[in-house]
Amino acid sequence: MTDHKPISDAITGLIQERTSGNRVPEGFGSAEDLEQIGLETLLPSYAKSHLPEGYPTVRIGNAACKQPYNAAVFNCSALSYGPLSKRFILAINRAARECGFYQNTGEAGISPYHFNVDIDIEAPDFCLDTFFDDLKAGKYPSSQEGGDIVWQLGTGYFGCRKPDGSFDPEQFQKKATAENVKMIELKLSQGVEPRKEMPVKQLTPGLAKIMGIRSADEAKLQEHHSHFSSPIGLMGFVRELRELSGGKPVGLKLGITHKHWFLALCKAMRQTGVVPDFITVDGMEAGTAAASKAASGYTGTPLNEAIVFVHNALVGVNLRDQVRIIASGRVFTERDMISKLARGADLCAGARAFMLSVGCNQQRECYMGTCHQGIATQDPELVKKFDTEANTARIANFYKLTMQEFLELLSIAGLTHPSQLGPGYVQRRVSPLESKTLDELYEFILPGSLLSPFPWMIPHMFRQPWTLAKPEMLFSSHPGVFSLPR
Repeated sequence: MTDHKPISDAITGLIQERTSGNRVPEGFGSAEDLEQIGLETLLPSYAKSHLPEGYPTVRIGNAACKQPYNAAVFNCSALSYGPLSKRFILAINRAARECGFYQNTGEAGISPYHFNVDIDIEAPDFCLDTFFDDLKAGKYPSSQEGGDIVWQLGTGYFGCRKPDGSFDPEQFQKKATAENVKMIELKLSQGVEPRKEMPVKQLTPGLAKIMGIRSADEAKLQEHHSHFSSPIGLMGFVRELRELSGGKPVGLKLGITHKHWFLALCKAMRQTGVVPDFITVDGMEAGTAAASKAASGYTGTPLNEAIVFVHNALVGVNLRDQVRIIASGRVFTERDMISKLARGADLCAGARAFMLSVGCNQQRECYMGTCHQGIATQDPELVKKFDTEANTARIANFYKLTMQEFLELLSIAGLTHPSQLGPGYVQRRVSPLESKTLDELYEFILPGSLLSPFPWMIPHMFRQPWTLAKPEMLFSSHPGVFSLPR
């Protein structure tokens, strides 16, 4: 147990420093203990590279995708309107437009504020369907100045659900085809599992319309998806979402649990021919206002380990070139980005960094809706304290300086694009006397090595979970792993 804040004062101070827009050099040498075990360092080149102008992007969308998307290397991961205020959502969206990153809606639903439209959703005559009709008709020119959106769907299907809580394809299609929606993220699980109740203390009539619910009792996360029950069914849903959205990239968000479950997804991809365009890997160190104290920091798999496993699994079934890996969980700085990309991720996403950039003081009471910063609340008086214009500038400043530092590190390593960054570029101290590069620490398997017809040819660490993985097994079934007799 610990009483420390989740994010250290050093990281918080760095983020706050960058919101001013001033790039402060590190004078007089580093104050870090450079021989501490676990310290990671980037290996420089004898010749620095010259990087192209602008921020690098990563193309997301395999052969089945009709509208591929060029995503930034660093993005804003899931932050839901409802648990968070409209002014905060607006500030992120405007900064996303200015800086070129995407904003993930979170699973509470897609709102006008995700389109940079500041209207009163509490007005009695507000209708979400009418809003989307008017949006596509060009009634809201401010939406043209809005940022790119990744719409996340969870087990509640908030924003596209029928009265019984099941998935509504018509509602989904109307919203997913909006121009600002660039990708669809289907949340299978997350790094630290939340409680069933969404952290929405103040369910206003407008918020209920956004979520597509009638009462607070319906603002709950279901134990599992009702639209599919197996990896095979999941791939069918990926195909359906891709078609309904007009061919936009569709991906999965998940945390790594028993390894054979993810391998079952890989087998289902091979069997059905349906391959998600991306997978957001969420580490157990990620934060959510809906997590219980019992689960937080105790359940799940750390992100670094999870990235390597997902990368290896996709390589092993010859699908890595079709699927982009997004790393999510404690990504705050350029060093975090380097660490994740070197392990196999293609791009990164963070949420708490953006909250810290606008003054979050880590009271850890987001679920109460009493945030005096006006970030995690629906209280009108508290929301007024949040200056949207000033905080848009703070987010943009933080983002731009972080990306400048990231590009500087790429240049120092002699690279011209993040895709060139591999495990051999980063070393980790493993003892007071030795450091090893990541490719010396991790076993990276060969392409197609999980597809061998001979079990003894499959890499040892994958043999048992690969055997247990069945693409038709039910998500609600017992994991089927070894347990002691009782």
